[in-house]
Amino acid sequence: MLAWPAIGATAEVEVPLARPAIAGFEAARLISIGELGKRVREQNLGVARAQLQVATLAHQRDAAWARFLPTLTLSAAYVRVDGFAQGNFGDLQEVSYGSARPYGRLELQLNPLLASYALASASRQIEAAHAGLEEISGAELLGAAEAYLDLVRAQAAFGVRGDALRSAEDLHAIATATVQGGTGSATDALRARTQVARQRDALASAELEIRLSSQALAERLHLPPAEALLAAQPSLRVEPWAPDGLEAAGLLRQAEAHRPELREKRHAIDAAGAQRRQAIASLAAPTIGAFAQLAGVGTGYENLAGGQLSYGIGVQWDLSPWRYFETRTARDREKDAHVVLERSRDRVAREVLDAAAGVRTARGRLEPAREAVESATEARKLGEVRYRAGSGSATEVIEAQRDLDAARLGLVEVLVSLDKAQLRLLFALGALDARTLAGR
Repeated sequence: MLAWPAIGATAEVEVPLARPAIAGFEAARLISIGELGKRVREQNLGVARAQLQVATLAHQRDAAWARFLPTLTLSAAYVRVDGFAQGNFGDLQEVSYGSARPYGRLELQLNPLLASYALASASRQIEAAHAGLEEISGAELLGAAEAYLDLVRAQAAFGVRGDALRSAEDLHAIATATVQGGTGSATDALRARTQVARQRDALASAELEIRLSSQALAERLHLPPAEALLAAQPSLRVEPWAPDGLEAAGLLRQAEAHRPELREKRHAIDAAGAQRRQAIASLAAPTIGAFAQLAGVGTGYENLAGGQLSYGIGVQWDLSPWRYFETRTARDREKDAHVVLERSRDRVAREVLDAAAGVRTARGRLEPAREAVESATEARKLGEVRYRAGSGSATEVIEAQRDLDAARLGLVEVLVSLDKAQLRLLFALGALDARTLAGR
C-alpha cells in the first residue's frame, strides 16, 4: 500500500506515484519532465519541420546576397562546316573548315535598390521564422508536458485504486471471518465481496489509462508507440513554475515583450515593409549592367589564331504598368500583416488572462481538496475501528472508503490541473522552455 504523507494545513501537498506491475511495463522507460525539452527539440516532428523552414529561408537569404555577385559564363565550342557557303557579294563556293570558339564572360546585372530590399525582406523573414520556431517549440513542449502530467495522473490514480482494492480485500477477509465465527452478517460479507469486484474493475480501468497516457506521450516525443513509458518522479506535487503575482497588466506586458508569436508577427511586418519598398523601387530604379568577355578563334583548339577582349557598361530602365499594381498589392500585404499582429495580440491576451484565472482557481481548490483527504482518511479509520469492535457495519466502511477514494482522486485532479494551468500560463507569457521544466 502506498504511504500517503500526512496532509495538514501548512504541509506541502504530495501524492505518491505507483510503479504499476502490469504486463508490458516491467522494463518501462522512466522519463522525467526535465527531459522533455531535449527530447522535443531533437525528436518532435513539428519542431523538425519548423527547423527545416528556418533552413530554407536561410538559403533564400543567401540567394539574396548572391544578387550582388557577377555571373561567370564559360563556353567551349567547335563547329565544322562542309559544303557551299555564300560570300558577302552572293558568290557561292565550296568550303570545308573547322572553327574553335572558346570564350569566357563575366557579367553583372544589378538593381541596387531592388537587391537591397530583397535582402532586407529575406533577413526579416528568417528572423520571423526563428521566432516561429520558438513558438512551435513552446507549443510542442506544452503538449508533451501536458501528456506527461496525464501519465502522472494515471499512475497516481492507479495507486489510489490499488490501495482501495487492498482495503476492500482486507474488509472482505474480516467480514468472511466474522461470518464463519458466527458473529458477523452474511450481508456484510456479500457487500464486501461486491466492493472487491468493483475495485478490481476500477483498477483495470486505471491500468488502461496508464497504457493510453504512455502511448500519447510516446507519440508526442516521436517514440515507438509500443514503448512503455512511466514518470520517473516519486510523487505528484505542486511545481513552483508560475509567478506568485498574477496582476493582469504586468502579465500582459511580459507576454508582449517575450511571446515568440508576437515577435514573429512584428518581423513579418518588417518583411512586408521591405517588400513594399522593393515594389516601389521597381517603378523607376535602374538596372546597372557590366560585362567583360574574352574570346578566341581558330581552326582548332590546338592552333588558336588569336583572341578578342570586349567589355562594356550600361543602364536600363524597365517601365511596366503592372509594376504599379504590384506596389498596391505589396501595400495591402503590409496592412494585412498589421491586422494579423493585432489579432495575435488579442488572442495572446486572452490566453494569458485565461491561464492566470486557471492558476488562481486551481490554487483556490487545493486547500479544500487537501482537507477532504484529511477528513476522509480519519473517517475511514474510525469506520474500520467501529467495525472491528462490532459497533459498525461493512456498509459504513465501504462508504467511508468510497469517500476516501473520491477525495484522493479529487486531490490528484486538482494537483494536475494546477500544474497544467501553470504550464499554460508560462507558455502564454513566452516563458516556457526546457530550463523552466528542468527547474533551472
